[in-house]
Amino acid sequence: MVRLVKKRDGTIVPFNSVKIQNAIEKAMSALSSLDRKKSKSYTNQIIKQLNEKNIKIPTIEEIQDNVESVLEKNDSRLFKAYSLYRRSRGHAREIRQYFKIKDDLKLSVNALKVLEERYLLKDSKGNIIETPTKMFSRVAKAIANNQEEYETFFNLMKNLEFLPNSPTLMNAGTKLGQLSACFTAEQPIVTAKGIKQIKDIKIGDLVLTASGKFAHVTKTMQRIAKGKYVLNIAKLPNNTLSVTEDHPILSLKNGKPSWVMI
Repeated sequence: MVRLVKKRDGTIVPFNSVKIQNAIEKAMSALSSLDRKKSKSYTNQIIKQLNEKNIKIPTIEEIQDNVESVLEKNDSRLFKAYSLYRRSRGHAREIRQYFKIKDDLKLSVNALKVLEERYLLKDSKGNIIETPTKMFSRVAKAIANNQEEYETFFNLMKNLEFLPNSPTLMNAGTKLGQLSACFTAEQPIVTAKGIKQIKDIKIGDLVLTASGKFAHVTKTMQRIAKGKYVLNIAKLPNNTLSVTEDHPILSLKNGKPSWVMI
C-alpha cells in the first residue's frame, strides 16, 4: 500500500491521491471534457497499479509514469493532453533553475522573472533574501491589525485571489513604507526648491526620490476626478487615506474581503 512519496528534492511526504486526480482533471479541463467520475476511476486504477508493482516509496516521476500508462489505455486524447502538461511543467522547472528565487508557490516562469527583477527584497549586494511566500507574509504583517486579518490577507495573496499594487508588494514592511501608486493633487513633494504639491510638479523639476537623492522629473500624468474623500486608516503613518470618489477599496466586511466603492 503506497503511503509515502519521494519528491524531486529528495524529501519524503505522505501520499495524496487527490493530487493525481487534480492533475488528471486539469488535463480534462484543457480538452473541455471535465468528468470527475472518470478522473476518480482513473485515479483508483493508478493507485492499484502502483500497489501491484510493490513500490514502497515511489518518486513523483514514477507516479506520473503510471498516470500516463493508465490514461493511454483508457483515453488517448486525455493521455496526450496530460503528457503535454507534464512536459511543459518539466521545461518550466528547468528554466526556474536559472532564477535566483526559491519558488515555494510553483509560479509561472514569467511571474518568477518579474518577482526577481522588481518585488522580492534584496540585500546590499543584490542577493534575493525572501521567497514569494515570505513576500506575502511581509506585506500581510504590515497591513493587518491583528492575527485574523493577517491570515485572511496572507491567504488571499498566497492563493493569488488578490494582489495589491506594486508599491505595496515592494515597500510594505520596509523602511520606505510607500504603499500608494497614485496621489491626489495636494500630496506634498520634496523638491530642490522646497515643498510643492504634486499637481504643481513639472517636467524637469528636481524631486527627492526613495533612494534619498534628487532626480529630474521626466514625465507626469494627471486624471481629473470630480470629488475626493479622506478616510481614517489605522495602519497608515498619518492615519488618513485620500482617494478620489470612484476609487474601490478592498476591506473586510464581517470577516470576509470585499470591494467597497467610496
